[in-house]
Amino acid sequence: MKKTLIVLLHAALLLLPVQIMALMLEIETDKTDYLLGEPVVLYVSLQNTSDKALKLPFLLDPISDIVNYHIKQPGDSSNETNSFKPFVIGEPVDPTKEFAPGELARGEVKLFYGADGWTFKQPSTYEITASMFHNKLSSNTLTITIHAPADEPTAEAAQLFLDNDDIGLFLTLEGGDFLVEAIQQLKQVATEYPNTPHATYANQALGTNLISGFTDLTTGDYRPADPANALLFLEKAQQQPMSFYDTLHTHLSLYEAHTQLNNTNEAESVIKALIQITRTEFEEFLPLLDDILNKVSKELSVDLSTFTATAEQEGIRLAWTVGKEENYVGYRIWRSAKKSDNEHYENAKLLVDSSSYQNSDDDCLIGELMIGDPSDPLQYILAIGNDRNSACYSFSDTTIATDAPIIPEKVYYYVLEDIDMLGNSTVHCEKIAASNSHADLESAKAYCRQQTTP
Repeated sequence: MKKTLIVLLHAALLLLPVQIMALMLEIETDKTDYLLGEPVVLYVSLQNTSDKALKLPFLLDPISDIVNYHIKQPGDSSNETNSFKPFVIGEPVDPTKEFAPGELARGEVKLFYGADGWTFKQPSTYEITASMFHNKLSSNTLTITIHAPADEPTAEAAQLFLDNDDIGLFLTLEGGDFLVEAIQQLKQVATEYPNTPHATYANQALGTNLISGFTDLTTGDYRPADPANALLFLEKAQQQPMSFYDTLHTHLSLYEAHTQLNNTNEAESVIKALIQITRTEFEEFLPLLDDILNKVSKELSVDLSTFTATAEQEGIRLAWTVGKEENYVGYRIWRSAKKSDNEHYENAKLLVDSSSYQNSDDDCLIGELMIGDPSDPLQYILAIGNDRNSACYSFSDTTIATDAPIIPEKVYYYVLEDIDMLGNSTVHCEKIAASNSHADLESAKAYCRQQTTP
C-alpha cells in the first residue's frame, strides 16, 4: 500500500512550475491568541487561480502527507523551524481530483497534537506556514501567541491537559473509549474547572464521543450510541464558546444527537443557530460552513424508491415511495409538458393545490399540504417524518383540466423535489414520471438536469 501512495503522490507532483505558480495555498485561524493547552486549529485552502483545469491534491490535512506544516518560534535562539508530524499517516487511494478554474478545496487541520505529543507546550509566539510540492508552493505566514494562564484554575486545567498525551489524542479524535484515563481527566476538568476554556473543549469532545457507538476489539463488547447523555456535555460546551472550532463541532454534534433522538425541531434550531453565529461572529468562515452543511445535506438526501404518474378521468395521479425521512421537511412537485411534434418543453410549473393532495392507499402514511399562499414558492407537502423503512404519498394533478380532454400526443412530465431540515433541496431528475407511453424519459431527464444545474 505504501508504494501505491508514493506513486500517486509523485503523479500529483508532476506539475509544471507555471502551473504551481497558478495555485494559491492559504492558512488561517479563527483567532491569534490562545491559552496554554487550548487546541490550535488551522483552516487551509488550495485554489486553482489559472484559467485551465488542473488535477490537484484535495486532502489538505497532515494525515494525508500531502501538505506539510512548519512551526517556528521567532524568539528561539536556534532559529529552527520544526515540521509538524501527525500521529498517523493515512494512505488515500487517490488523493487528487480535477480542479476547475477558480475552484478551491478547504480543510481543517488540528495542529495542537501530533506524533511528538502536544505541539505548543509552552507560552510563546509561534509562526506557522504550510508548503506543498517539495516546498515549491508556500502559504502565507500565520503568527499566533500562546499565553500563560492568568489564574490558578485555568493553570491547573491546562496542566492536566499537557501532562497527559492521551487527552490530546482524545481531543484530536473527538472520542475513543479506549482512552480511559483521558476520559476520566477530561470529566475532572469539566467538573472541577467549569469556567475555563479547557472545560469547553472537554465537554465538546466527551459529548461527541457518545453520539457514536464503540466496539472494544479486545473484548468484543459494544457500547451503543448515547445521545441523551451526549447532550448533557454538549449543551455545557454550547454555553461557553471559545472559538469557531468548538462552536462548529459542538453544534454539529448537538444536531446529530437531537437527530438520533428524533428531536427534529431541536436539530433544525441548532443548525439555524450555527448559521447565525457564524454570520455574526465568524463571517470569514461562512464559505467553509456552507461546504460542511452541503455535505450534511447530501447525507440527508431522501432515497426516492418509486415515482409514478397514472392518467385518470379527473387528471393525473402521482404516487411516490421514499425511505426513512425523519430529517425531511417536505416535498414539491413540478410539472412540464411537451407535444410529440414540438422539441421544446413548457416552463416547469409548481403544483400546490391542497385539494389535490390525498392518500391513495390504505397502507400509505398521510401528510398534508403546508398551509399558505398557493402562489408561495415555499409551499410544499409536509413530510410525515417517520422512522419506518418507507412511506408513500399520492397527489392528483387536476390542474390539467384546462387541457381537457387530455391530448394524447401531449405528454406531461413530473419531477419531485425534497427539502431537508437545513433548507436544502434535491430535485430528483433521475426519476421522471410521465403521463403516457409516448414519453421520452431520457430527454426529459436531460432537460431536468439542464434546468437544475447551475
